[in-house]
Amino acid sequence: MSTGYADGVSDTSTPDALLAGVIAAEADPPGIDKERWTKLLASHDALHPTGTDTAHITLDGHTVGRMSWSKTANEIDVWGEIDAVADTAWNVAAELDCRFVTMTELLSC
Repeated sequence: MSTGYADGVSDTSTPDALLAGVIAAEADPPGIDKERWTKLLASHDALHPTGTDTAHITLDGHTVGRMSWSKTANEIDVWGEIDAVADTAWNVAAELDCRFVTMTELLSC
């Protein structure tokens, strides 16, 4: 699967072009600490950094999505099919003492 996120925008033909949700802190502001995110990015088994604040989500050797630092808030955008990325998103959220909010939840507010 071709990705190439140099400009921070995904190719809409790839599965990770779908916004699955966001990882957000309970208290916003201040939101997620970006330094904690970048440290986790470098150490998490399912995340493979593609830049200083973006990573592919990889399962069984296949890229299924990506996570990236939001351009609009101190949170992490999660991209990909929800069934493929949710477990990793919930795991990352827990490690950051945050929560993963799916697009379904966001749109129902």
